[in-house]
Order: sequence, then C-alpha cells, then structure tokens
Amino acid sequence: MYKILILDTMPKKDSPYEGQVLKLFLSNMGWRNITLPRKIYRKDIFLEKLFRGWKHEIIHFASHGKDVFGGSLSTATGWFVEPHEIISRFGEYYLDKTLLVVSTGCDTGTRHNWAIFRELGVKAFIGLKGAIDIDEGIIFSLFFYKKLASMSRPKNLGAEHFRKAFNYAKIGVKFGKKFVFYPEKE
Repeated sequence: MYKILILDTMPKKDSPYEGQVLKLFLSNMGWRNITLPRKIYRKDIFLEKLFRGWKHEIIHFASHGKDVFGGSLSTATGWFVEPHEIISRFGEYYLDKTLLVVSTGCDTGTRHNWAIFRELGVKAFIGLKGAIDIDEGIIFSLFFYKKLASMSRPKNLGAEHFRKAFNYAKIGVKFGKKFVFYPEKE
C-alpha cells in the first residue's frame, strides 16, 4: 500500500468530513500508513502540514476549491491557498517522494496547479474542473482508492499506474468526467 497524507480543511458546517470517511475506508481495506491531522481551520497550519507531507507518497486534499489565480488548492472558512504560497513555502524542499496529489476541491484541476506540483517533483495530479457536491468528491475518491488498492504495485511506479485507477473511478461515477488527470496523455 501507499503512505498517504490527508489534509482535511472542510468547514465545521460541511458534513460528511471527507478526510474521516477516507481514512476509515482505507483502514478497512488494510492501509496502515495513513496520516490525517486534526481538522485544519487555519492557513498557516495547512501550509505547515503540507510542508511535512514530503514524506508521503500520496497527498489528498479534502477541501473546497476556488477558481482564483489559476485555481486555489484549498479553502475553508473564508481563506484559500494561492499556488505561489506553496512554491514560496517549500523553497528548496521538494515533494520528490510524493507520487500523486489528489484534490477534490472545486476548480482545482488546472494546468497551473499541475505545473506547481510537477515543479516540486510530484509525478501525477488529480483535480476537479468545475463544481460538485462534497459527497460526490468522496464517492469518486472511494472508487479511485478501491481500484488502486486492488492493483499490484509495479517496481517502476509512474503516472500511468495511477491513471488506470483514475480511469476506473472516472467511468464508475456519473460525475467522473469532471475530474482531470495530469500529466495528460501525449
């Protein structure tokens, strides 16, 4: 299985909490290396947890998104993280151990966001174009991780491995076409 960091910034009024649902689901499937920090309500704490995420193979943003400056990565209770904040925060630190970043926040599936993660060393990125309900983001994630868990892990792990699980989830749910995968096929 994979070492995963789930950063959940959903406001208190929004339920269900995607991070908690995802952690329980993955635990029931046998995943043991799951990190879900306490609920994150402040931007500085979010950036600190993301900064520590370089040790994880998958980083999952359970958050709202907003179409600002090429697509912000997270919003909760009125704040959002702009892409330049992530680059300035990481400085010389890279996510070269991170194979995949998943974001179910609305409007986060932009080429601009993919370019930031690619620059930091991430191999693949899943985001959302447009808007969906919170429960739809959860369902897509459950389909994706279920398929990923059923696949044997190849020795040379690359983006194509994650694309297979992505395609399964995209076809498996009626709103799956709103999700995008980077790098795009060439």
